[in-house]
Amino acid sequence: MDTVRSSQEASARGLDLITRPELARDNLIVLSYRGPMQRIREQWVRSSGGLVTALEPLLRRRRGLWVSGSDDESAPVTSSSGYQHCSVPLGRKQREAFYSKFANGVLWPALHGFPMPGQVDDAPWDDYEDVNRAFAEITLEHADFGDLVWVHDYHLMRAPLLLKHTYPPLRVGWFCHVPWPAPEQFALLPWRRELLEGVLGADVVGFHCARYVENFMSCAEQFADAALNRSQWHVRGPSGVSRVIVAPVGIPTQEVAALVDSSAVRAGERLLRRSVENRRIVLGVTG
Repeated sequence: MDTVRSSQEASARGLDLITRPELARDNLIVLSYRGPMQRIREQWVRSSGGLVTALEPLLRRRRGLWVSGSDDESAPVTSSSGYQHCSVPLGRKQREAFYSKFANGVLWPALHGFPMPGQVDDAPWDDYEDVNRAFAEITLEHADFGDLVWVHDYHLMRAPLLLKHTYPPLRVGWFCHVPWPAPEQFALLPWRRELLEGVLGADVVGFHCARYVENFMSCAEQFADAALNRSQWHVRGPSGVSRVIVAPVGIPTQEVAALVDSSAVRAGERLLRRSVENRRIVLGVTG
């Protein structure tokens, strides 16, 4: 019970940085590898997936900036929802090395506790570092004193440190959308210290549940020589103190409820029920 209470209190304090406009300038900058827009044939449309669903309402309210990777420099700079969108151009080979071979090929299985692929030492760390640096550099072109930069997921674990080292007045958050493993699993990564130091460049570090927080703090203590305050969930790393919080990502429930009750969805439901009669439907969703 104490762990649950402390996690709830830490989450509330950490989320103040994001949800209370009076604590920051109006400018909110979101960084993620995948962006809010994708090209389908000749048109740019809203991307699918949980990240866009979770973040768009906040960006819409704050009219902020979304920085994402792209292989197409013609990506729109303004979304249909009004916030700005800036692309980090990535070449095909660089994108394959950074995304397919390193982020998804090494980090994703390691963070999920899956068996590591062979020849981990040969993974393209330099490309991962270069892309993180490119994200930081483009973000800094748009950032100003007091801005809140919210970095997302394992693709951009080095970006918080690069941002803070270059421009300390920024307030930086990093959120992990996947699990964080126990130290014995994270120890298999040759770049464990560099990755942890990158994340600890953030002022606030967020996870889905308390177990991931405990795993992260243990990793920081063992592999980055960090000093822990477990009662407050503070980690003092080489760049200063980071607050670690539990902040599960949700969805805009009111919007979803309104959509369910809309006439178009109700009509579609009736049509579907008539077409399948008494058969069962198994629905699968991929991101």
